[in-house]
Amino acid sequence: EANKELLSNTGGAMLDSASRLEASRNADARARTMHGMVTACRRVAVLLERSRRQAALSRPKASLDAVDEARTCLTAPISSLLFVPGGLDNLVNVAAYNTILAREAARSRGSGVG
Repeated sequence: EANKELLSNTGGAMLDSASRLEASRNADARARTMHGMVTACRRVAVLLERSRRQAALSRPKASLDAVDEARTCLTAPISSLLFVPGGLDNLVNVAAYNTILAREAARSRGSGVG
């Protein structure tokens, strides 16, 4: 009887837990991606401020170097922002991020948007 109870009454809870786990992983991947984007934007802002200060001090080479570094940050692919120290966990986050992108692309194709 206990086995029958286990088979019949735990399926819903297990399915609910699995869907919550997937949602948590997706939220974690989004949060890590957003953190990477915010960090990159902050870096660009610092570099542009450095460029402005160097230009104000009549140092054009230093100013242009800071602008070039900011340009490099701006042209970096989003996936490079995810490769922060973290080892295998980071690869899981990249895979989750790619899954999110694929789902959103499929959703937008299905709704005719984009």
